[in-house]
Amino acid sequence: MDLNDIRARLETFMHALYGADDSAHRSSEWILSDRAEGFDSVVVLRLVLAIEREFGIVIRDDEINPEAFGGLHNLSRLIERKLAFSSDSA
Repeated sequence: MDLNDIRARLETFMHALYGADDSAHRSSEWILSDRAEGFDSVVVLRLVLAIEREFGIVIRDDEINPEAFGGLHNLSRLIERKLAFSSDSA
């Protein structure tokens, strides 16, 4: 799975998770941000669990940070690395 596939899957389930009618959540770079209203620990937990379920990976607590979750590109890269590591370990 390449970076574009990861990003497309991520965008699709994020729209479903946060609601297609919510323009704040529709932004392709909105995930973790100081400007994102209503983004609390429960929302982060839901997002992490959804990512883990969707991609079959485990995100460690120390990987949940504004840099990794600062936008879809960074988050897609994190997922790409985790998928590569899991396939290397298999």
